[in-house]
Amino acid sequence: MESAFRWVKLSRYCEMTGDTENAVYQRRYKGAWVEGVHYRLRDRKIWINLPEVQKWVEAGTTFRSPRASK
Repeated sequence: MESAFRWVKLSRYCEMTGDTENAVYQRRYKGAWVEGVHYRLRDRKIWINLPEVQKWVEAGTTFRSPRASK
């Protein structure tokens, strides 16, 4: 994922990657993505940190949220 920008709005991230907004919302809700690391909220918009998301993809680790056990 080559980009001149570190942070992009959610809609642009989805265009670039083919990911869906719902998938991003689920990663936030389940805690797989950490606010301030993978994404930020500014002016009621979600901004995605491309380098950190790339690291998350490359790591390929599975995250199990404490919420999932409820």
